[in-house]
Amino acid sequence: MPPPSSPAIARAMEAVERALAQLEAEMPDLQHLHRDLFSYANAWAERHDAVLDLAPPSARADVEARLRRIGIRWGLADGVRSTGQFPALDPPQRPRQAAQAASYGRSIASSSTSNSSDAPGGMTPPAPRSP
Repeated sequence: MPPPSSPAIARAMEAVERALAQLEAEMPDLQHLHRDLFSYANAWAERHDAVLDLAPPSARADVEARLRRIGIRWGLADGVRSTGQFPALDPPQRPRQAAQAASYGRSIASSSTSNSSDAPGGMTPPAPRSP
């Protein structure tokens, strides 16, 4: 076996890149085809190992990390899977917005304690007309 050279590593990495792109493209069909988790995980493991076998030893850790991220994205590896952004906390408000929100909360609280109106915005509805 010839010693690893730069062109050989470059060719190997091109093959890995193609295999990763193909794997990414196949994932929706793979998930659809294998309806139970066990067969889905087995199909993933076969592809995972095949891509990893293409990687040169110097790039193996990077390829493993990329495969792990793909696995997480498709629910096949432990990790945080996120399909959208769901902030855990409300976004920080600017001081003016915070003051407006606080005064709005106070105005709602004061209008809800008075029995003058159930109308929105604290407005008193017109008195009913007598016939």
